[in-house]
This record gives sequence, C-alpha cells and structure tokens, in this order.
Amino acid sequence: MSLDLQPSLLRVLDKRAVRKVGSNTYEKIDVRVVAATNRDLRAEVAKKAFREDLYYRLAVIRVSVPPLRERGTDIPLLIQHFVQNFGPGLTVSPEDMARLVRHSWPGNVRELRNVIERSCLLAKGSTINLEDALVSEASPSLGIRTDLPFKEAKGQLVEMFEREYIEDLMRRHKMNLSAAAREAQIDRKHLRELIRKYGLDPRQAVGGEEAEDD
Repeated sequence: MSLDLQPSLLRVLDKRAVRKVGSNTYEKIDVRVVAATNRDLRAEVAKKAFREDLYYRLAVIRVSVPPLRERGTDIPLLIQHFVQNFGPGLTVSPEDMARLVRHSWPGNVRELRNVIERSCLLAKGSTINLEDALVSEASPSLGIRTDLPFKEAKGQLVEMFEREYIEDLMRRHKMNLSAAAREAQIDRKHLRELIRKYGLDPRQAVGGEEAEDD
C-alpha cells in the first residue's frame, strides 16, 4: 500500500467508520481486519516506507505462517484434501507422496493445489499422474516468485534447482555417490553435503538395493 493511502486506512481503523465516495457523512462499521504481507514491516517502518502508527494499529495479534516447505507434515493432509476434491476415488502412491513431500513448493499451497488438480485430470488409472503433471508444471518462468525480495526469490529458485537435480541424479545412479559425482562433475564431499541437506540417504538405493560408494 502506498504511503498516500495508508492514512486513509488508519483513519478507518481508528474511527471504525467509512465515508462513501460522494457522501459527506461517515457510516459506522463493525469489521475484523486480517492483514497479510510477505514483507518485513518493521524494516519497512525503519525505511519510512510504512507508517509506524498504522503498523501498531494492525499488529494487535501477529501470526507467522511459515512456507509450505517448512510444514512437511501438512503436505500429505493437503494432498488428500485436494485429491478428494479433484479426483474422488483416485489414490496417491507412496513414491509420489514421498516426492511431493520432498518438493520445495516455492508457490506454497497454491502451487501444490495446481499440481494435484493437474495430476487428477491427467490420471490414467486409479492413481494420480504426477509425472505428467510435473512436466506440465515446467514453464519459462521456472516458478520464479516476483512478489518476493530479489535475494529471497533467487535463494528459493536455487534451492528448487538443487533439490530436483540431486534427487534425479541420485535416483538414476541408484544412490551410488561416486558415479553420481563423476557425472555431475562435482566433489564427492560437496555432493554428500547436498544429499544430507535435502534429506536423501546415500546408504539406501532406489528400489531398496544397497548403494555402492566405490
């Protein structure tokens, strides 16, 4: 909200009254205001980009909602909810569920909803079609969040790339650390750190086989 509009909102919150366009009188209102932002309003206040009095008028009860990637236990519940809505009777395989939980979800719940809806529409049997849905998800925008600060948006994009790259690399090499490092042309130690970062266990191979580390 621009600085020019902020006094108007502050006046509404203080007076609990609004004046319609073209009217000379104020009308009382009885509302509960829920304000959401992805910016650090304290920092905006310090930069004089957001009024301090409006900030304290809004920040009566503050609730922080972490991104979906930090709420892994919520993902299966959301998936089942969306599948029931878009594909009643369809199921999600354990492999697809694990893949969805591991995904970084830069678009949060909205992105998850779109992927599940597409998976249900593209279903070829009794299970969702996640593979084709994720292919459809790829676009020139690469999931870039332009509504975030540049540094944060860049960090999310890099994390999404690393996660998808390492996951596919290790799957193709059946979690063989040495073979994967040679193909990717990166140091084994760095690859091991990335595996640990994204929760992949190099001791477990795809399909339950024992991984080699020659």
